[in-house]
Amino acid sequence: SVCQDGTVMAWGNNGNGACGQGFYGNPIDVPTQVLNVTGAIKVAAGDGTSLALSQDGSVWEWGENGTVTPTQINALSGITAIACGSSHSIALKNDGTVWAWGSNYQGELGDGTNNSSTVPVQVSGLTDIIAIDAGGRNNIALRSNGTVVTWGRNLYGGLGNGTTIDSNIPVDVTGLTNVTDVCCGSGFSFAKKQDGSVWGWGYNYEGQMGNGTTIESHVPVDQTALNGMVRVFAGWGHAGGIKADGSVWTWGHNGTGKLGTGLTS
Repeated sequence: SVCQDGTVMAWGNNGNGACGQGFYGNPIDVPTQVLNVTGAIKVAAGDGTSLALSQDGSVWEWGENGTVTPTQINALSGITAIACGSSHSIALKNDGTVWAWGSNYQGELGDGTNNSSTVPVQVSGLTDIIAIDAGGRNNIALRSNGTVVTWGRNLYGGLGNGTTIDSNIPVDVTGLTNVTDVCCGSGFSFAKKQDGSVWGWGYNYEGQMGNGTTIESHVPVDQTALNGMVRVFAGWGHAGGIKADGSVWTWGHNGTGKLGTGLTS
């Protein structure tokens, strides 16, 4: 989490150094200040990797990439948004381009190859992006004209283009216009439209869509139970949303109690 003074606090599994304490080791049980990071305005956490975005547009990374102490990614500047996937990361630059690095076995980097990269590479063909998010091995981006693109893993239709074929370049999500916000989970995504409707697609075996079924969809479907949500968030087998009255709602997988209901069903 980001504190008001621009420092970052981290806690949890530190086996890969993802808590930014300068060492690999046992879990960190309480929020502890991350080393070296100041002026932070946003953070992102993946499966063993953490990122921080500073107000000057620089990006700092630590964890699974082999650095237990936050290190600046010198190739990135002018960054406005960051996101972490399972073993890759993406960043949005102030010129509307998107940059990615890490694992690329299923096209996560979107550069037209399946070659992993330890340095940021430009995602192919994107120059007008205003928002991004990363899932397990899939990504989503919102264009300035309100349309949506995706790339990466597509086993359960998580790219929303009517197929289950992975793509190592961005593809258009079928039929979406007037979108104002997007989020990406592991194999599934949501898009919120200007009229307040929320559309979802992809993996749904654990009820991630929140529509009362476990049927996956390879194209966006209006998830009417979610319409009117102010924000929607997608995770790893579960999802959540905030309503206008400030109430928080969760749905999907709950084997470890992550829905916050006091149960594990």
